[in-house]
Amino acid sequence: MWGSTSAVKVPCSLLSIAQNAPTVVTQQLLQVNYGRPESWNFLCEAKLLECSIPNPQASNVSAFFELQLGLGRSTVIFPQFMQFQWNIATDIGVQRYATSAPGPVRFAGDLTPNIIENFTAQAIQARCNVVWAQGFDVGATATVEITMHVSPIVHTRPEWHSHREDAQYPGGENEGH
Repeated sequence: MWGSTSAVKVPCSLLSIAQNAPTVVTQQLLQVNYGRPESWNFLCEAKLLECSIPNPQASNVSAFFELQLGLGRSTVIFPQFMQFQWNIATDIGVQRYATSAPGPVRFAGDLTPNIIENFTAQAIQARCNVVWAQGFDVGATATVEITMHVSPIVHTRPEWHSHREDAQYPGGENEGH
């Protein structure tokens, strides 16, 4: 399994208030170069840990997980692969997570759900854009914990098929830890 967890502080700046624009902080969560194509399961998780505003108004914090998948010389980017959102006033401590993601509609009028439960890739990069919309208190921060993990559906290692006893488990994974 590959992945990481990071606590991201999103500040409310004077510039974002003056421009009436959200504040965005981006954090890379994983990079995997597997060496061969594989199908992958995933877990996205985020939790609004705290907000330094004493009397929070109606403002939202969102986490947008972005996925970049490569297979050979081909690369595709999914800019909003997963999204979670919280209300600053009511959702401190709320954890959100998923192991499937809603995909876009495939054509106009499509009523069939497009649910992504795994993906195929050889190289994977994931990052998360944490966005604070409508912040009004300069210097205030919102802290969001973000996590993404991926694991191959099948993880067959070539040395497992060796007939030499000492070459089958070179990492000692058969000893239990």
